[in-house]
Amino acid sequence: MIKFSLIISVIFFQPLCLVAQQAIKNPADNILSPSFIVSLSGKITDEVTGESLPGASIYIADIKVGAVADESGKYYFADIPNGHHLVEISHTGYTSLIVHIDFYQNMEKNFELQPSIIENQTVVITGVSNATSIQKTPVPVTVVKKAELLQTASSNIIDALSKKSG
Repeated sequence: MIKFSLIISVIFFQPLCLVAQQAIKNPADNILSPSFIVSLSGKITDEVTGESLPGASIYIADIKVGAVADESGKYYFADIPNGHHLVEISHTGYTSLIVHIDFYQNMEKNFELQPSIIENQTVVITGVSNATSIQKTPVPVTVVKKAELLQTASSNIIDALSKKSG
């Protein structure tokens, strides 16, 4: 009976010991580890002046989660699964920054963005006079002035307009 229980314990408990040893060797790969969910925080600043960038956005593309920096340029993420993630930091007027980060513990990471000047093509606004827009209308249009309406012997506006062409 002792031999039988010894054989059973070797069969069932040996694989569990191997799993436990593997988890001890690399705790970051262990899903049951308390460090499976981590957090990321930090500050986003201007690389040239060192000023904080309120409203800067930070986005973790892999898990489709984003945040916006507060008035002091600070941001915070909670509940990030550990592992390798792609993080994009951007702000209007600055070059976007894309970094690869390995998350295996709670992390504080500050980012500096470089100012960039974006020059768009010129915008041309063209206006036309009322006379030009009347000429381009596919339906004939006639301008009726107040003085012309007063010269007709019509009793109402419909009679006055019916005597005009167009």
